[in-house]
Parts: sequence; structure tokens; C-alpha cells
Amino acid sequence: IRTLNDNSKITYDSLFTSVFFEDTLIFKIKKSISGGFGTNQFEITIDPEGKIKELNESNNSGILSAFIPLNGTKNLFPLPYGIVSSATVNLLFQATDPLSETRTFLLEVDTATSFNSTFLKKSIITAKVLVKSELNILNQDSLVYYWRTKLEQPTEIESKEWATTSFTFINGSSEGWSQSEFPQLLENGLEGLTRDTFSNTLKFVETSATIAVKTFGNSNPALSTDVSVKLNGAEYNLGTQGQPCRDNTINFIAFDKKTLVPYAGLPFNFQDPRTCGREPQVINSFTLSELETGSGDDLVAMVDNIKASDSVLVFSIGDAGIASWSATVQTKLNLLGIQSSQLSSLQPGDPLVIFGRKGAAVSTATLFTASGSPANAQALEVTETITGKYTSGTLNSVLIGPAKQWNKLVAQARMIEADDQYNFSLFGVALSGKEELIQDPISGNFDLATVDASAYPYLKLSLTTTDEINLSPVQLKKWMVLYEPVADGLLLYNGTKAQVALQEGQDWDGNFSFVNISNKQFLDSLQVNFTVISTSQSKKEIKTFKIKAPAPGDSTGFSVATGTLSKSGFNSLDIFVNPRVIPEQYFENNVVSLPDYLNVIADKVNPVLSVTIDNRQIASGDFVSPSPFIQISLADENQYLLKIDTLGMKIFLRRPCNQTECPVERIYLKRNDVKWFAATATSDFRIEYRPQALSKGTYLLTVEGTDASGNQSGAIPYQVEFQVEEETILTFQSVYPNPSSSDFVFSFTLTGNVTPTDFSLIINSLTGAVQQQFHFTDVSEFHIGNNTVIWSPKDVGGNDLLGGMYLFGMKVSVNGKLYSQSGKLIVVR
Repeated sequence: IRTLNDNSKITYDSLFTSVFFEDTLIFKIKKSISGGFGTNQFEITIDPEGKIKELNESNNSGILSAFIPLNGTKNLFPLPYGIVSSATVNLLFQATDPLSETRTFLLEVDTATSFNSTFLKKSIITAKVLVKSELNILNQDSLVYYWRTKLEQPTEIESKEWATTSFTFINGSSEGWSQSEFPQLLENGLEGLTRDTFSNTLKFVETSATIAVKTFGNSNPALSTDVSVKLNGAEYNLGTQGQPCRDNTINFIAFDKKTLVPYAGLPFNFQDPRTCGREPQVINSFTLSELETGSGDDLVAMVDNIKASDSVLVFSIGDAGIASWSATVQTKLNLLGIQSSQLSSLQPGDPLVIFGRKGAAVSTATLFTASGSPANAQALEVTETITGKYTSGTLNSVLIGPAKQWNKLVAQARMIEADDQYNFSLFGVALSGKEELIQDPISGNFDLATVDASAYPYLKLSLTTTDEINLSPVQLKKWMVLYEPVADGLLLYNGTKAQVALQEGQDWDGNFSFVNISNKQFLDSLQVNFTVISTSQSKKEIKTFKIKAPAPGDSTGFSVATGTLSKSGFNSLDIFVNPRVIPEQYFENNVVSLPDYLNVIADKVNPVLSVTIDNRQIASGDFVSPSPFIQISLADENQYLLKIDTLGMKIFLRRPCNQTECPVERIYLKRNDVKWFAATATSDFRIEYRPQALSKGTYLLTVEGTDASGNQSGAIPYQVEFQVEEETILTFQSVYPNPSSSDFVFSFTLTGNVTPTDFSLIINSLTGAVQQQFHFTDVSEFHIGNNTVIWSPKDVGGNDLLGGMYLFGMKVSVNGKLYSQSGKLIVVR
């Protein structure tokens, strides 16, 4: 049983419940649900595979429209049909949606199912999911109480119906189960019985069938194949499945008195002309010479084989030779209620249809003949309804229990007549649902102490009643089972009901409480099944663990968690405490279903690839040292999917050569001059590449990268061209921009493998006054390649200089050699 919630969307293309009989599939229920809550259709099909031959296959299906509500109420305690012995009763019920917020509920209790007696008590209660109410009842022994609950203001997709159950007050009784009033039997199963709610009694099932016959006299031009015999619109006289009935014959079909299922009094072989029509062939057909053979295969034997009180259809085709029937044949037909005088007025070849019953009084059969003249040239059409009635039936109780210990059974019937035969039966039902007969028959009281509750936590009772004479079943007075119930719990979710959006890779955890809503102890710790279904990924994850069983009135808190890696899209969660492992009063409130609850946002954002050489991002064509430090980092916006491997990371280096196309070398990450570092919560994925003693020339570095989800760092790989020069050379570049109203950039390019040991840049006015100066310690770092120093036109005090011309002098000392540059600067204001 699944509790459906407001954002559920379930679709069953073909969910079947099937029943087999002698290896033949005879019963199938197909449930087609679309769109979740609201009106849905259920289709039931008898013999869906057509394995059982029937007269008409077109009437084997039916469709029921049913409303599946989002939420309603469920009565918990007292248990349905439970026994209470105290004048003060605690009523406990719940909203069926375990995620429901605080709601207002209606509660009514009465001693009448119509809820209109003087005892009627009404309450309006506000609560969240679980509702409790105390009730004082009458001190009247064996009085049945009916109580019902519902939401006060249900929405359009919630149930507007009352949830109704009953219990019985029995003074001084132990706990148990009891049905003693007719309204309590409405949920019980019936076989061959029906409920008469007007008289509050059980009656045998009545059946009816419409029979339409069209036949012809022997002078009518119609052929024997034109004869029609239909049962409820299904044609019997078919030649497509078997041979049609012959001309100049008298034909018989018997009908079971209970079910009206047709059958042949003599089951001839398929090719025997004395049986005809559609399969299975149920028509016995005799010519005049076949009526009395004395070999047990004639009309006499056929009538003897028809069961007492079964209905019989008799019809002629052409001239059946009625005037030549012997006294023996006519006497035998008396057993079907046919009087010889009813046949004496017929002329040879007159069409004839008779409805009789085996064992009926002579002359009670109904005979039809043609009204036109001459009669033997006429067509005769007759339509009649025949009725049947079961003579036996069974009342099956609902499941009783589950029990920790079985104690006693009391079963009593009433309205017993002299010809009635009845008995009570006791079945044990395992937790799997398998039934086994324990005792048959049972009369009066029966000791249940020997029934093992661990093997059979449930019991089922049956009352079978038979009356062949008056066709009136006995009635149930009461049946009662005393037993010790088991514990019961309710699962609650302590989180938000709204859908949760997560980044792929982000973990989710939810907190739950399992409440023991009974006054019983659980016998063991409780298993929990946690299922995650990723719809778009077609994946299913199941986790199983155990929690401590809560004491009566107490709760056990626990949490469940799941990762979201490879679960992009909608994910449904199901949490089931005690998934039918140990007996419990109710299992449906042990489940919390969160359909499409986790919306995992797929990681589709490209990571950012960063490449530095000697701790700087170089421009294409820049110089680097012969032993550069190349660092590659990959930054990803998804903090939950850390890159912890080198998958998708590629480094290529094209070295200088004398060819037009220089070869490209793959720099594998297992090399000694390469190290890589997995991403952490505080650092990006990183690769360090330290090539040694690169020769002079131009190199091309290519880098590709992917994040943990396989997203590439860009549509094209990162590439940068750099130069290596072994000789130490310093080259000054022009100051730019010049003139400038803001910054002046002083730059020089350094090759080789030695960085400057001294540096100075002095800005003077035209009169020689120092306006600003920089020294070696004022520059953060010098490196091989292009170096820059930026001066904003301010003096040493930080004041803006006036527009005009200024002089500069820059000196750089590298590898014992001094390099200098001087010039003019124009500040524009």
C-alpha cells in the first residue's frame, strides 16, 4: 500500500493482478493510472488470454472509474472490530498523508451506523497527522460502537468521504476481535451469497439468463443452419467452431440451477453429430432413430444425467418425429415437467420450443408452437428469461490480527432451519499472505492456544451454509477471537514538504521519527528500507539498516542520506520502516513516499582552466627561463563534485626544431617532473610541471582539462607560445603610453636564467627635483621574460603632479652588468 502525496505522478502501463486455475489464467486486473490523484480507471478482464472457450468473449471486460485522493483519514485504535473493556476509550486516528500540516478533523461516534441515535457524539479536532480523542461510552455489555473521521475542509484532490470502523464493548473481556452486527459484515468476502441491506440478512446469489430461440417447421424454406439459439446474446448454433445442429432433430440444453452455466446431458465426442454448436458443445441433438438405443447414449440416458432442479431448453429443427415418440420417451420427458398431452396436438414438422426443469411437476413446462397456418411452414421465435439460485455459499471474514498470542474463538449462527447444513472453518494466514486450513469444522468455542502466532500472525474465519430445500442460508450471530495484539508504529518526516533542489554531487539527508502509537512493545529492532529512484537515469538505489524499536508512546529518530552523483533530474524517495518483516497492526503508515522530491541539477558548467609559467600568466611569444615552473589549475563552480583524478587532463609541448612541422610531445602525468594534486574543499585541482634545461627556441604549450562531470574547460584547448633564450640579455621597451593622463608603463624583457639583483627608477622635474623613485625592494618580483613597473604621475607624498614634462632614469643590474635607460615623460592634465 503506497501513500500518495500531492506532487505524486505515477504511471503504470501494465500492472496486473492475476488468478490462475489449473494452470490457466482466468482473471486479470489491469490498473491504468495517469496523472496521480483524481479520477483513474481500473480495467478487469476475465480469461484475458482466451484460454477458456466461451460463448461470447466480448463481454469479459469492464472498466471502473475510481477517485484516488491525496489525503484522507485512517482510524487506528481501537482496531477495526476490536474489543474494549473500559468505559473510557482513547480514539486514535491519522491523516493518511504523513507530510500533512496541521489540519482540522471531524469525529463522530454512535451506536447506530446511521449516526443519528441519541448517543451520537461529535467533535472537531485540530492536530498534525496523528489525532487523539478520549471517549466515555455506555456501560452496556456487548454493545457495538461505530466511529468515523474525515477532514473538515478537504481540497479538490482530497477525500471527502468518512473513514468508518467499529468496536465492541465487552465488560471484563480481554483484547480481541468481534463481529456481531450485520453492518460489520460489509467488508467480509462472499461466495455464493449476497447482502440484503433492507432485511440485514445474507441470501443466496440469484442468477438469470436470457434465451432467444429461432427455429423453423420442416416446410419452411430456411435451412437448419439458420436456426439460432442465443444465451445472453451469444450464439450457440455455430458451425464455425463445431458442426451445426442437424435437420429433423430434437435438441436439448441443460442449465446449472445455480449458475445457469449450460452443459450437455451426454458429453459426446467432438465429431459425434449428437452434440453440436459452438465449443464447448453443450447441445444434445437426436434424430428419431437416436432417441432410444438402450446403449446409454440416448434421450433416456441424457435426461437421467441432468441434475435435479436444473433448467432445460428443448427445441426442434425440421420434423423431429414427435408423433412417433414412444411411451418410454414421453414418460421420460415427464421428468422435465413435459406432459404428453402437451405434445399430442402437434402436427408432423411443427416447430417446437419448450422450457422445463428436471424434477418439476408434470405439465409445468412451458411449450411454444407456431401460431400461423400451416404451422410446419412457419418460423417460431421465443425469448425467455430463466433464473437460478445458489444453494450453498460462504461468508469469509476479514483478516484478524496480527497477534502476538492467540487465545480463544467463539463462533455462533442463527436462523437455523431443519434442512440447513453449515459449518465454521478456521484458517491461519502467514505474513506472506499464504493461507492454511487449521480446523474444519468448528462449533461453539475453540481453544486457539495451540495456534502458533509466529507462523500464523493472522487468522481468517469462514461460515459455509447450504440449503437445498428452502434456499435460505443460516445467518451469523457472532464470531469473536480473543488474542494479544502486536505493536504498531507511525513514520513521520521532520523535513520540508516542498521539492528540494540540489547541485549534482551534493549530499542530501533527511530526519525521520518512528512513533510507537500502541501500548505494546516491539519484539525486536526494526529494519528500514530506503529507496531512491532516479527517473531520468533509470537507476534505483536501496539501502537497508536497523533502528531501535521505540517503547509504547515513545519515538525513535533516525536519518537517511544519499549522494546525487549521476542522479541528475527528478529523484523519488521511499522510506519504509519494518517492510513486513515482523507483524504490525498497520504497514501502510510505516511508509513515507517523496515522489520527485530531489531535483538534482546536472553539472553542465564548464570549469575554468588557468595556466601560469613562473607564477604568471604570460602573453604568447613571451620569454621564459630554460627551467620554468608551469602550473595548471582547474576551478569548478560545483563545490560538491571535486576532481580527484587526472581523467581528461592532457598536456602537450611542441619543442623547437628545424622542420616545417615540429613534433608534439605528450606530457604524461606520471613523469618525474610532473606532480598533480586532487581538488579539496579549499583548493582547486592542480598540476605542476617543471621541465629542466630547455634548449633555445620557440615552444608551444597546449593544455586540455575536464571537471569531475566530464565538462571540458573550453571549446578549444588552451595554447600559449613561449621562447627560451639561454644567454642573459636585458632589453628595454618604450614607455607607454606617453603622453599619459594616468599610468606610465616601464618595461623590459629579460632572457636567460638569471633575474635582476638591483633596480632603480627615478622621476625628476625639469629642474632636477626628485618627484618619485622606485628601488629593488619596491618591486614585488622580477622574472625571466617581460617585466613591468607602473608609475601613476604622483609625487613621493602621493600628490598628483601638474601637467608638463618630466625626466626619468631606469637602471637594472643583471648578472653583474648594469643596464640603463632615460627619457622624457609628458603628463597630461
